[in-house]
Amino acid sequence: MIDWLIQAFLLSSVLLAFLVASRKPLVKWLGAKGYYQMWWMVPASLVLPLLPLSSLSNNDLFTYVVNIDAAVKSIDQALLSVAEAAAIVWAFVAILLTVLLRKAHASFLKSVKPLPEDEENKDAIRQLASAEFAKLDIFKSHHITSPFIGGIIRPYLVLPAGFTQDLNPQQRRLVLEHELQHLKQGDLRWNLLAQLLLIAFWFNPLAWMAFGHFRVAQEMSCDESVLAKQDKTTRVLYAKAMLSCAEHNTRPYLNIVSYGVKREMKSRLQHIQTMRPSSLGKSLSMIAACLLILTTMQFAIAGQEKGTDDIRPVHRVEPLYPTQAAEEGIEGSVVVKLDIETDGSVSNVKVVDAQPKRVFDRQTKIAVRQWRWEPVPQKVEGVLIQLDYVLDKDSETKAGLIKGKEMEQIAVEAND
Repeated sequence: MIDWLIQAFLLSSVLLAFLVASRKPLVKWLGAKGYYQMWWMVPASLVLPLLPLSSLSNNDLFTYVVNIDAAVKSIDQALLSVAEAAAIVWAFVAILLTVLLRKAHASFLKSVKPLPEDEENKDAIRQLASAEFAKLDIFKSHHITSPFIGGIIRPYLVLPAGFTQDLNPQQRRLVLEHELQHLKQGDLRWNLLAQLLLIAFWFNPLAWMAFGHFRVAQEMSCDESVLAKQDKTTRVLYAKAMLSCAEHNTRPYLNIVSYGVKREMKSRLQHIQTMRPSSLGKSLSMIAACLLILTTMQFAIAGQEKGTDDIRPVHRVEPLYPTQAAEEGIEGSVVVKLDIETDGSVSNVKVVDAQPKRVFDRQTKIAVRQWRWEPVPQKVEGVLIQLDYVLDKDSETKAGLIKGKEMEQIAVEAND
């Protein structure tokens, strides 16, 4: 998990920095929809570290030999590593953020009330009489100044209490079309995914900054869809409706699609003035180019982090020296072949050679089955390791039992 977080952190940070820094030129060239589509690359970049871009084989070189004075203790006796401690901190903060987010959302939902079908709201309800909005539960709230749509499985619409008084009928229609566009674009699901990624990468300040830019891109994309075929007068009415909704800033909730937040207004109003149609072809070309660059970077990162000189077991259990062999002064070596699973665990441990036969085999297999490697992109089969059993720490390292094969050799010293 930590290995994936590190690689995903590096790739996503590069992509997020690009999307944040290049927003204005990308919106100008691709349009708001095209820029919004560029954000699809963020989850794609997080999948790249999981792809089998590199692998080990039984011909990989294990060039180091463990000194007998540096025998590794059992897993149960080992202290928490830095990676394990970091994983605990990461999980704690991620769970805390999730709980706080759920609590805030539940608290807000308790404050909303069903929209009454009285004279004041008849016009608003009439404007919702479309196939898309007919399926929505409609509520009102005194805690917001702009409408929004929420809910993944069962979407709902929340209107501000003064919705019919603050906006004229045409403005209400435009604002509600904007909310409907969020449904058409699948923004509720994208927002949920964005929140989950933000929680997973809470330690990255760039992720928090990028989340705001993502939301602005989302809002501008809806603006563009609503105003695509509207004249200048309608655009002015729409802009005034946006400003009216933003007059009183409300507490933002990460898990809802918010319409009209003050910090978004400048970007959205500027885009309305200079809006041009989005180009799907340009968007796809840019996405393909960025994914190609990210894939190349992933090859480089995987090559650096998974080079054969750096791949070592992260946990080793020292085999016990057989009592009878120690009493009789017997030394020897055992060669085992094993597979490394993607999570770093060991499987299919087999003795392929031993000198002398069947003296050290059992203790070797018991110990090696408890070893653990760093996670690898795909299963590695047929890794050879030689364990040398020596009575004296000054004994010379024994030659490899299997000629022509490079393998890891580990010295095992008898206990006094």
